[in-house]
Amino acid sequence: MSQTVCADGGSTLTRARDFTSIGGIAARARSGLTGCMAVTRWNLGSVLADTSALPEELTMYIASEHIEQWLRTGKAKVVPVAIATRLGAYLDQLPWLHGGSGLDWSQLRGKQAVLSTLTESQQFDWLRSTLMGHDPFLVFWYVADQPCIACNAEFAISNIDQAFWKAPGKRYVFGARVRDGLIEPVMSHFAEYDGADTLTATQ
Repeated sequence: MSQTVCADGGSTLTRARDFTSIGGIAARARSGLTGCMAVTRWNLGSVLADTSALPEELTMYIASEHIEQWLRTGKAKVVPVAIATRLGAYLDQLPWLHGGSGLDWSQLRGKQAVLSTLTESQQFDWLRSTLMGHDPFLVFWYVADQPCIACNAEFAISNIDQAFWKAPGKRYVFGARVRDGLIEPVMSHFAEYDGADTLTATQ
């Protein structure tokens, strides 16, 4: 079960669209979510613990030995494609640099960290100073037509490069929380990973 919940208590259904690359997102038509603090939920019972039930074409980014191990040991859960599509639609409405090469952070309030210069405890301290630091889980978003994975925030911040190792270039992470038995990514709590060593998060 999933829905997009607006701040006014209403809901907005977002039509699925085929985003096949980060660069293609910025060129797409706007999703119509402007003005809506969108929160997308999914039932804990429907989140897959492994990828065996997914078609092969939907596991391009998460079908790797270390991520499969995370799934088997409970360090990660698979997040449905429908959620990935909605997260992609949210990213689409944000300000992008020319050509869609990344977000235009001059128009966003962000805080940057060079991860290799920080210890694991310092990385987590930095995370807590951002909006995502309010959330117990992080969702690794690849593209809108592939499933995501969700991990405990402390584990996630220490394993960003491993989570994105099959997805070079700029990638996106969203904070998520549990409410009334549902996991909900908080779309305004996100970060952009440069694919190398730098994370820029909203604050």
